[in-house]
Amino acid sequence: MVLRVVIFLAVLSILLWGMFRAESPPELWQGAFYGISSDKFLHFFALLIFSVSAYFVFQLKQRWILWASLFIVAGVLEFLQNHFQPSRQFSYLDMAANVFGVFVVFMCCQLRALAAKWNR
Repeated sequence: MVLRVVIFLAVLSILLWGMFRAESPPELWQGAFYGISSDKFLHFFALLIFSVSAYFVFQLKQRWILWASLFIVAGVLEFLQNHFQPSRQFSYLDMAANVFGVFVVFMCCQLRALAAKWNR
């Protein structure tokens, strides 16, 4: 359990550093990859990894509290990023990428729980 908490705190630290640093991350590729910039992939994967680590740390009886919190954080982070770093621009697409990262983990966990229920 201690290792899970350490990993979660490391992921949280990296997420916050990436979201609130003064400059935007560099583009990993020129142009768009299937119409999606590398920035959107970074938002998606950051929240996906954060959601996975949160899922394994916060073993709540009522999982809806975890998921509601993660979805709220995914949306609010983009507002806060623009508020604390005026040099960064607010983007609904970044917010959507954040929420989609949480959504993918949510769906995987729901499918895992459903499969476990069927296999009893």
